Amino acid sequence: MICWRSKSILVVLTLLLYFPLAQTQNNLPWHYDLNPGDHLVYRYTFERHVSGGEADSLTKATYTSHVLVLAEKDGHLSIGFQRNRESADLVSYREKGKDTLAQQKPDFDHRMAKREAHFHEANEFDHSGNNSDFWQAARESPSKVLLGIHEIADLPERVPAVGDKWRGHDLLGFDNHFVGMENVGGKSCARVDRKNGIGRLSYWWCPETGVLGKVEFDGEYILFGDARAHEKLTFELLEKRRGETTADWLKSADTQRAALDALLLSAWAPLPPILARSLWSRKNPVFRL
Repeated sequence: MICWRSKSILVVLTLLLYFPLAQTQNNLPWHYDLNPGDHLVYRYTFERHVSGGEADSLTKATYTSHVLVLAEKDGHLSIGFQRNRESADLVSYREKGKDTLAQQKPDFDHRMAKREAHFHEANEFDHSGNNSDFWQAARESPSKVLLGIHEIADLPERVPAVGDKWRGHDLLGFDNHFVGMENVGGKSCARVDRKNGIGRLSYWWCPETGVLGKVEFDGEYILFGDARAHEKLTFELLEKRRGETTADWLKSADTQRAALDALLLSAWAPLPPILARSLWSRKNPVFRL
């Protein structure tokens, strides 16, 4: 039989053991929890307002973005990205102050119907989100800043305290500021605000999922003369799937381009057995090496 004093000692010992462990866990470096077979799905919206000169236009497009982790080697992840356009709309159009949306919209819709709706690229990352290859310059819009905005951002080298500032390794040269913890999709996530001469980008890194729960960008820059582009972008995480295969991704039009880009970039990424057999088959002149 354990007396009350013994019980008290046990409680104290438990607390002493728990709090250092909890403190250690809370101070672990921010690292992406990504493994081969992981599949992130984001809702992606992009607005572009071009003003100046004789014309003023506002366009809005929505996408479903797929982020695929194909393989890992020596701490580096091979990741493919595919952004599939769901809609594109010319919201407003004015020429010399006159509303000409009705005249311009049919031509805009026709151009969008003829344009490719799948946009894709790949890169290799460490678990802090630092990329080791060049980003693709051509994206889903003629934007001058999209090439530097992605579903994976470089995380700080050490756990920041609220208010800390640091310079990142990103392409657009953002200065970073840790704002604090906020609720995103029912999860507690760390908000980082990033600023440069163009605008502000915020991302929310969520320890529970180990990925970015949300990304927002709002910025403006000069195109030419007095023409300016004001752009807004949002990525919102819809789901994180685990245990999928490259073979499955290659079968789907929603993901196959991202998977192929990653396979082409990372020669060390294993090929699905069925694709490997096809490449070495003498019966298929298209795939024969």
